[in-house]
Amino acid sequence: MVWFAVAAFTLAICLENFRWRRTVRLFGNVPTWVPTAMLKFARIGRAGMAVNAAVSLLALSCVCLSLFILKVGAYPFGQLALLLGSIGLSIFSRCAQPPAVLLLTSSSPRTVELIERFRAAIFPLRVIALVDHGGLRSLNPLAWVDNLRTSDPAVWKSVVISLIELAPVVVIDTCGESRSVSEETSLMLSPDRIRKAVFLTDNFGRYPALSVNGIDPFAHAVRLLNVDEMVETLAHYSLGRDYLPWPTELPLTDPRQPLIKENWESLPSVLMVGLAGGDFDSRWLVDAALRSDKDLLTCASPWFDISRSGAEHLLSLDWEFIHNHRLAAIAVREQQVVVRIAFLREFAAELPQISATGHRGPHTWEELNQPDPVDAALWRWAHAIENTAEKHGWKVRQVLSPPNDETETPEPGTEDY
Repeated sequence: MVWFAVAAFTLAICLENFRWRRTVRLFGNVPTWVPTAMLKFARIGRAGMAVNAAVSLLALSCVCLSLFILKVGAYPFGQLALLLGSIGLSIFSRCAQPPAVLLLTSSSPRTVELIERFRAAIFPLRVIALVDHGGLRSLNPLAWVDNLRTSDPAVWKSVVISLIELAPVVVIDTCGESRSVSEETSLMLSPDRIRKAVFLTDNFGRYPALSVNGIDPFAHAVRLLNVDEMVETLAHYSLGRDYLPWPTELPLTDPRQPLIKENWESLPSVLMVGLAGGDFDSRWLVDAALRSDKDLLTCASPWFDISRSGAEHLLSLDWEFIHNHRLAAIAVREQQVVVRIAFLREFAAELPQISATGHRGPHTWEELNQPDPVDAALWRWAHAIENTAEKHGWKVRQVLSPPNDETETPEPGTEDY
């Protein structure tokens, strides 16, 4: 029994040393703030039970070791100290390890297969998911260590964004539930994140969740792989940072903002300006924004039409301004521009004055088939904001049009041509 306890502890030490050496090879360097952040993410979710269990086992191991040193019970306590210490050390080390792969998917039996296959492909590196335990009854309980699903859904996006920034590879399963995949895809289409995104198709090469939300992966040059191709690709990437097609750098100091709950208290205040049937004057918009006491300026196209789910989608985008303090604006196709008023207050003098006169009714057939001048002016203003933001180190997000679930789908054979 003594040799078994010594062997178990030695094996645990060797395995964790191997695990962290491979992690450092992938990341190049793991700053001290990263393990602390990973433990924090685990503690605020259901994986916190694993952290608590590891701490308890390590504490009991120390107690048993003390009793062994004091010769109270002698060998049995020494053996127990080694066994408990090896288990607690393994769990604690695993919880502190940064993710090599972040899997964004829904809770389904397919998720179990994906986690197991990806974990085997990149061993001893870590695959992290954020899925509901209730939908994964057959999942091995030990995999809960790698499931950072938060107990509080209000901080879900904060955790996801932080993990996206940490993980060298982010896999989005397009067979997942449409609404969640849409939000996660919207996050990943940011220019500074899209390079590390890989989209997983079904067995027939289809990407149903993207198609439902009107997302064309080829328009964004995203990578589409099936499960077998994904396993092979991840195994190649996991060999080290030199095998990644993009650089992986982690800052030496913790760049994260505190986790912010997405509720009505934290939602930025918005000044909304509609341009229906009117003119566009960027100088008037800026003056109105600076006179207000709001956080954001939202300017919508005259032809902007939105459903309830679309409004909820746009509302969720407003929270990105509190997650990224260097986000200057979000442009929703040619339909809407949301600008941080603090950015306008600082750089409005550098923006060109853009104006346009809208069509006055009744419209001729030629006018109806031409781009609306107000739409064009709004889009030029969005590009001017993007150029100014880039010059000063700020970011501008280009996002897809929101889903419109109130648009009726015509029956086959009844479409207008």
